[in-house]
Amino acid sequence: MLERLVSTGVSASMSVGLVDMDAGSFMVAVAETRQDVEAELWPDESVAVERAMASRRREYATTRDCARRALAQLGIAARAIPTLADGAPGWPDGVIGSLTHCRGFRGAAVAWRGTPAVAWVGHPPSEWGMSAPTTRGEPPVCGSAGDGRGELSDPVVECPGPSPATCDPVGAPGWGLLSLGIDAEPAGGLRPGVLRRIGDLSEVATVSALMDQRPETFWDRVLFSAKESVYKAWRPLTGVGLDFHQVVVDPRPDGCFTVRFTDQLSEAARGLRWWGRWLQDEGLIVTAIEVWAPVEQSADQSCAVVKPAPDEASDPASAFVESGH
Repeated sequence: MLERLVSTGVSASMSVGLVDMDAGSFMVAVAETRQDVEAELWPDESVAVERAMASRRREYATTRDCARRALAQLGIAARAIPTLADGAPGWPDGVIGSLTHCRGFRGAAVAWRGTPAVAWVGHPPSEWGMSAPTTRGEPPVCGSAGDGRGELSDPVVECPGPSPATCDPVGAPGWGLLSLGIDAEPAGGLRPGVLRRIGDLSEVATVSALMDQRPETFWDRVLFSAKESVYKAWRPLTGVGLDFHQVVVDPRPDGCFTVRFTDQLSEAARGLRWWGRWLQDEGLIVTAIEVWAPVEQSADQSCAVVKPAPDEASDPASAFVESGH
């Protein structure tokens, strides 16, 4: 399911920062499973769940197994993925990623930090709601991958948020992947009262209207999951958490969602493109967010991501209860 929500094309051969990417390297590599597997934990991982119940250890081990399978697609050998002090996964140097788990689903998504979007291959774009690329890797457009039924929307509409573009070899500035977040939830409505605790008045109104238009979709859960994904992408960029009311998410029937931060946090997000997608299928709601930043091209035509400085005034407000580590 994750491959229907992220940029799973391959990137052309080029140097990204300090990482040499060969042709065939995945932009975003994903791995998932619907049931726990017999997976061994590395010593650095075991300490995080040494006192946990057996079910939690299996869940944790299976999610780490997904992460190692995704990293292998980037050409990275198996290694420990420990839990850091803030609860986030400890990725290899130069790698960004996100984990998620819920009842009946474990998943991981990883990429090289600064990956430029150059080509879109693999699944035909029509299968996951994106337009076919040009040879210069023009931005995809949103279609239907998250319309709740896996059907194509007609017409295909432009995604209002992030638009991955190329690090153009002829010198034009492009975009590089800076962060990402994924989240999976059982398909079902939130408990009474939860929506008003996690959403502001505009979000509650949007969800209510969408529920009237498309009652088969659990829009309140889509909103919750999207905010979880945003949190997972936000924290590595800034080092601080997010409160539910510090980010406003606008889910759309075409499978996209837009992101807006409060004035207090907007400076830290300035210049970035947040590209969010959602999907309800197979008894699950899955969301993903990619954060793209401008890149500059060096004399040797390699790409280097320009990362905006974190907003030092941002206060590490109460973080989401993140279920993906």
